[in-house]
Amino acid sequence: MTGKIAGPLIGLGLPATALLVAMPLLADTPVRVFGIPLLFFWIFLWIPLTSLCLGTSWFLFDRHRPDPDHDTPPAPTPDPAATAGTAAASTVGRDH
Repeated sequence: MTGKIAGPLIGLGLPATALLVAMPLLADTPVRVFGIPLLFFWIFLWIPLTSLCLGTSWFLFDRHRPDPDHDTPPAPTPDPAATAGTAAASTVGRDH
């Protein structure tokens, strides 16, 4: 499985499936965990687990991808001889 498919499946597909499949199954259960109905406990449990899935997806698949905003070479510096004429021209006619 390539990163283009596995990354979104781990990061978003797994949490969405865990929540959407479990909701109808846990909706009518009388079980309580720490005094909270099992469905609410399951939903609240998946809040940090979703972050863990997204972090795992990034670490395994997107971490090594170059960032075009930060990995571009710096712009070349202008030639001082070429910019000397423009600096002098911009001050002509100005009162100091």
